Amino acid sequence: LSSALGDRFVSPLCLAAADVFEGSCLRGSYNSSATSWSGGSTCDGCPLQSTAWARATADTPICVGRCAPDGGTAYSPSAELCPSPLARTEELPSMCPNSVATADEAVGLNWVEKMQGEMVMPCRGPLGGCREMYCNNLDEPTSDSCKTECDGHPYFCAEACGGWYQGDPMSSDCEECLRECEAACMCSDFCTPLMRDAALCVEQGGQWLAVLSQNFDNIFNSILTLMELTTTEGWVDVMYAAADITDVYVEPKRNNNEAFAVFYFLIFVFLTWGFFVNLSVGVIVDNFMEIRATGGACLLTETQQKWLKTKRSLYGRAVIFNLTNLHLLPPLRRKVYHLISSPCFDTVIMCAIGMNTLFMATKFFPAPDSFNFMLQFQNYVFAAVFTCEFVLKFYALRSNYWKDSWNRFDFFCVVATAVGIVIDSLGGRVGSVTSVIRAIRIARLFRLLRFMKCLNTIFLALYSSIPKLGNVLVLLCLMWALYSILGVSLFATAKQGSTMNYHGNFLSFEWAFITLCRCMTGEAWNEIMHDLAKDQRDWLREGSWCTPSDLFDTTDKWDVLDGKCLIESPNECPQVRLFSVFYFLTYTFVMTMLMQNIVIAVILESYSEGKERPEDEVLETCIRAWRAWDPDQTMHLLLLDALRYIDEVLITQGIEINRGHTLDASCSVGVNGFASFPMKFTVSYNLKINERQQVHFVDAVKEVVRRFFAKDSSEILEELEAAESKLEDKERDKLKKLELKQVVRLDQGASFDMKSQVAAMKIQRKFIAMRKEK
Repeated sequence: LSSALGDRFVSPLCLAAADVFEGSCLRGSYNSSATSWSGGSTCDGCPLQSTAWARATADTPICVGRCAPDGGTAYSPSAELCPSPLARTEELPSMCPNSVATADEAVGLNWVEKMQGEMVMPCRGPLGGCREMYCNNLDEPTSDSCKTECDGHPYFCAEACGGWYQGDPMSSDCEECLRECEAACMCSDFCTPLMRDAALCVEQGGQWLAVLSQNFDNIFNSILTLMELTTTEGWVDVMYAAADITDVYVEPKRNNNEAFAVFYFLIFVFLTWGFFVNLSVGVIVDNFMEIRATGGACLLTETQQKWLKTKRSLYGRAVIFNLTNLHLLPPLRRKVYHLISSPCFDTVIMCAIGMNTLFMATKFFPAPDSFNFMLQFQNYVFAAVFTCEFVLKFYALRSNYWKDSWNRFDFFCVVATAVGIVIDSLGGRVGSVTSVIRAIRIARLFRLLRFMKCLNTIFLALYSSIPKLGNVLVLLCLMWALYSILGVSLFATAKQGSTMNYHGNFLSFEWAFITLCRCMTGEAWNEIMHDLAKDQRDWLREGSWCTPSDLFDTTDKWDVLDGKCLIESPNECPQVRLFSVFYFLTYTFVMTMLMQNIVIAVILESYSEGKERPEDEVLETCIRAWRAWDPDQTMHLLLLDALRYIDEVLITQGIEINRGHTLDASCSVGVNGFASFPMKFTVSYNLKINERQQVHFVDAVKEVVRRFFAKDSSEILEELEAAESKLEDKERDKLKKLELKQVVRLDQGASFDMKSQVAAMKIQRKFIAMRKEK
């Protein structure tokens, strides 16, 4: 109305007699077509003996009178106007559908009706107002505090008494405005003063309510609001509401305060969530990694840790070569093996997976029959391609096919696709099964991870972090359960609201667990907190009600509450409003900002380990180079070939070869060939050879990695030799078990230390020479 009729417009009202418990009645109405107020000359339609009245000025307060539900005030209104608080559980209204109210429940229904009611009237008025009706203290002189408050009030009477504040005589409008303000102050427990648009709103029969649960009305609410915005939950709604602010007691106007509000909230969110919160995440992650680094292997050097990690990686590989001893295979099987091992074959399969996914992504609804036929045809084509892939691999690898987890995954996808085709061919319509099969076909995309190094690093980081997350997840679930139990204890019987409802509540441990899971993601956690913080006045003002805590006695009054369906649908008022605030703020800090960041720290640690591991690249280089030296993949090389293989891989990795660690061309391996090996050369190697003077693949790779880390440093070589002795017994036993499994899996057989063999041959040759001299 103020935008159409002016900022100084006040609604014409009619006041009932002083002895009638009635609020004011609107005199006339707003004519929207003429943008004017019409019909305000008489009190037609209002109770008899009504008197015309209007506020003196727009900033003169009008009061909304409400009863105090707790009754704990210095004044006692008439029992007819404000009944006494309910004293017995039997008086509570029933929540059961289609129930007939008893005499006791009628008392409760009347009490709820009176408490929910509100009357718009002058705070003092010519015939008596809110102060006289609710507090009945007109004979009591106005307190000095109320006079001081109204004389210097920042909003009420600022215009009506503007001249008086500047030294002019007090006008009648100012005198009336101050009288209304002081009356509201003297009966503040029952009378809420409003002015400007807020007054026009209630005078027209509306309610002046807050737009959001958050506000900046006082320092506590401001801090709470900003803490909520730190989690970014609902910050956009608060920003939009602030952008529409005009003035106190004035209705919002779209984008009236847009520039300041947007700047304020964007800067705040950037500094808190975008900077300080993420800075705290960095601190948590950094401290976690420091603790892991110092506590995980405090007795080992960095080189020793890398050496042991590489050995674990080597021993832990279930498949190094898909097939060995190729020279023993039939010619056709060997050709098929070379086919499926070639990069071209992998490229074709990857292209097929990509094309199959693209075709599946073109599906839409409703689709013409011709398009569905095309999709079905391409499904058959790609099913045949992947089936042929399985047949070729299985023919070449046989039982070794199942040792590779990716092969098992491929077989599962092939079988699922075949089952789907069979179901479609038989005319079966199993919607859920078809959806699962389609999802499995899409899952083939994961195979691309094997050939995309960056994505594979991330995937392996997630996969390898799963075991490490065990203790963190146990702690997370423990805190989760603790807060769930505490939530049930505090809020199980709380009245449900707009957000804390049947979708999220604390009625049981299961529901509390689910609700807190939702809150941990940040979804409406603050609105649940505000619902649980509403007291009896808030619920009554919304047109509902809640049971006072002293009447919700489940020990002595269980049957009474159950008969009113208050056990099935509890609606207890909060005992202490701050309980919910403290509960959810601590939960958000502990679970969302602390525990989740520890989980992130574990994943980042795994990613960092996977990204910064050159030893894995060395292992892959060793495997690729071995195929050139051992085309039949017998897993053994003659000693001289193995030594040249080691030098070749080290040169590939940029390691310079010390000439003292190489053999002369005159050296050979024979019956007495070991005796010609220089001891300086021999002691630098830690190789094992079998009775045929051959070196196994694992021993050769270990020597490559050993020299890769040592870089011809004798001190580092000694460190690597002593690495296992510094491990804890449990870790040492675990490493030994991995090594034994690898020996059995690769059938390494018996072997001898090359240093011992060379030393023995030298002693033997020396002994023979001495005997000949004699």
